[in-house]
Amino acid sequence: MNGRMKSMLVGLLLFSVMLETAWAFDHSHRLFDGILKQVVVVNGSKSRVRYGWIKNNPGKLNRYIQEIESVTRAEFGLWSEKQQKAFLINAYNALTIKLILSKYPDLGSIKDLGGFFSGPWKVKFFRLFGEEQHLDHIE
Repeated sequence: MNGRMKSMLVGLLLFSVMLETAWAFDHSHRLFDGILKQVVVVNGSKSRVRYGWIKNNPGKLNRYIQEIESVTRAEFGLWSEKQQKAFLINAYNALTIKLILSKYPDLGSIKDLGGFFSGPWKVKFFRLFGEEQHLDHIE
């Protein structure tokens, strides 16, 4: 095998690894969707979340958040704009639930979380792209 063929082979191998990485995250968000189907109760034009159920059964939410936190900036960069937006929206919602659960049931509103001069959206409590972050960063 000559040098040019070896270079092409190595290039194809690296490209296939990049493609596999780009598709490693479940873009259907099946795990989080399943959680929402179990805990969101719709009554007419109103809906509510059964936080108590999630608090007593945290496994799926924790797994989904681990998936979110394992995504690298490089992997995210390979996704389509639609995939990036869906990821950020679902991450924001899942992490908001996690933040609420940190004090549930002892809070009246999400606004009860955070500090005196800052709301809950500035609390750093998760990692995104390898850095400790807050909800405002996603938004």
